[in-house]
Amino acid sequence: MSTVFQPINELPLGVLFDRAHGFSNGDGGRKALTEDDPFVLGKWRNPVEYYLQGGYNIDDGGGFPWTVEERNGVPTLFYPIEMRRCAAVMEYGDILWGDYKLCATLKPLSRIEWSGLLFRYQNSRCYYALFIGRNGRLSLVKRYQDQYITLADSIVLCTQTETFDVAVAVSGSEITCFLNGCEVYRVCDDLYPTGSIGVSVHSPMEFSNMKLEFTAESLAASDARRAAVDTRIAQKNHSLIQPKLYKTITLPEICERSSFRLVKTPHGIRYIMIEGESLMPMPGYGSVYYKNTAITVLDEAANILWQHGRPGTGDRGGDCYHIADLDCDGEYELIIAFDFEILVMNFETGEIKKRCPTPVAPKMPIPATDGPEDFFPHILGDSIYVYDRLGDGTCNSFAIKDRYNNVWCYDRDLNQLWRCCFITGHYPYAFDVNGDGKDELLMGHRAIDKDGQYVWILPSACDHVDFVYAYNFSEEPGKEPQIAYATGEEGFVLASLQGKHISQQFLGHVQTFVGGHLTYDLPGTQFIVTTLWGDQGIVYAMDHDGRIIHTLQKGHYATCSLVNWNGDGLATLLIRSKASKKPAFFDFDLDELRSFDDLDPNKTYTTAALCDLTGDSRDEIVLRSGRELRFYTQEDNGSKKDIIEMKREGSPIPKVEMRNLWMVRK
Repeated sequence: MSTVFQPINELPLGVLFDRAHGFSNGDGGRKALTEDDPFVLGKWRNPVEYYLQGGYNIDDGGGFPWTVEERNGVPTLFYPIEMRRCAAVMEYGDILWGDYKLCATLKPLSRIEWSGLLFRYQNSRCYYALFIGRNGRLSLVKRYQDQYITLADSIVLCTQTETFDVAVAVSGSEITCFLNGCEVYRVCDDLYPTGSIGVSVHSPMEFSNMKLEFTAESLAASDARRAAVDTRIAQKNHSLIQPKLYKTITLPEICERSSFRLVKTPHGIRYIMIEGESLMPMPGYGSVYYKNTAITVLDEAANILWQHGRPGTGDRGGDCYHIADLDCDGEYELIIAFDFEILVMNFETGEIKKRCPTPVAPKMPIPATDGPEDFFPHILGDSIYVYDRLGDGTCNSFAIKDRYNNVWCYDRDLNQLWRCCFITGHYPYAFDVNGDGKDELLMGHRAIDKDGQYVWILPSACDHVDFVYAYNFSEEPGKEPQIAYATGEEGFVLASLQGKHISQQFLGHVQTFVGGHLTYDLPGTQFIVTTLWGDQGIVYAMDHDGRIIHTLQKGHYATCSLVNWNGDGLATLLIRSKASKKPAFFDFDLDELRSFDDLDPNKTYTTAALCDLTGDSRDEIVLRSGRELRFYTQEDNGSKKDIIEMKREGSPIPKVEMRNLWMVRK
């Protein structure tokens, strides 16, 4: 007795995706799905993001042309475009499937590059595959990240027939491949004992007559594995404290589309809302020219304290501001790029204390290093970072940068001190790397001293740095701190304070990471690393040396944060993505735990802030949907005693830096 699935027959006819929203109804509109995720339809998932907006075209403009058409009455799935930067992938099924047989008819429309069937699929970078392409060979391949290991490829497809019936059977560690009904390869490999199936295209190919067959025994074994996982998660949920609604706040109407940040000040909780607009003078260059247009600061009850600019006319604001006590008067200042000026404002009143023009935009070389930025006479500003350049323990200087190419340093009196030109990346961090008592600026692949001189340049390959942090991640006494980098296509990098690579893992386009104590089973700091662009939303749980312990492909635009939720000295992971309209709790095993059951299923919620608002040392979680703020605390708040405060001092990602991790930017 066997069970047979026909995956292609479960797909609708027509173009499966529209370019903005995922699965489509064939005429460019979004399909009405039962799932929250627009990139999921039944057991099918699209794990790869072909991003067309902002000039970052993974497939050089192809979009989402996965299409199903009938060929002689047979539903046929095909992808008609030659891919250049990453494979087009569709996944089907359950990662806990073990033994099965997958059959399909393949028609290569080009044999330039590998295309074919995926099996024992873990994520869009880790799987086995039976490919056609590359010199016309039938290739059995094992992929691990960027490594494609050929297990067998002796068959050359010299026939004039353009259609091939292929099959692959997996049983334990044994892999058997068939071509037109004849066995051609038999190998043993145990890297991936279970996994779903899929199709992958670098060169155009058609797929039809796809069948997936399980024996009763293999399907029962898969069901047993799934039941064991469900039992494990149920046990974990029993010990996880349920979130309880603490209060709700409605923001003013003019703040509905503003960015949001919660700030704890000597005067109480404040919310800062930033609006902005794109001034992009040419298509294809994303948000190089983005201008802050309005600032609104609210008190804890969402009453407006002050406003500056044109509230209610812009969109989500940029990141070019920092809140710090710049003049050492005991009060916070807002340092912000606004309308081609740098403003230093009293954060409580909005009074402008100092101002000066933003830096003159240097004429860019041709071609520009990472996007042209000299259309306007002065820069609009991309980010501002306040730090202790002089080593006197105060916020005495700040860096301001354009989008990709230049960074300037100013003192607290707005005197411009120096400028550096290089591929800056985003979101700098300050750390004393050479022991001189003064902070160096870690930006891009460089460490820059107080005078704007390069202390060292980290060896790099192709991409800019999206996030950087320095800390003794091992937490062993006396051990030198290390520097962790999220470096896009260069992956996740750990480096020494001398600017030397310690380790580098190519994991896809690594966009962000967070770090903290997530398990008692490993020493030091653990990392949670996430990807963006191309192979979307892969979450890696790592030890302090950057070794991968667990992985999960959570989905498009996955963002992570660490929450001191249980108060037991360990952080809980909060993840949201397009796969769900609400965030969910995860642990270091990347098991999905309880969520927020009272949320409106028709609204999309983002994690707006984490902050201890009740004084029990644990974090409250602020979720936002439009103008609505929902504050959640633990259901035992007010009754639990002896709360263990989570280690804050020296924490790898302090709260002031967490805002950097929400940005989804190239």
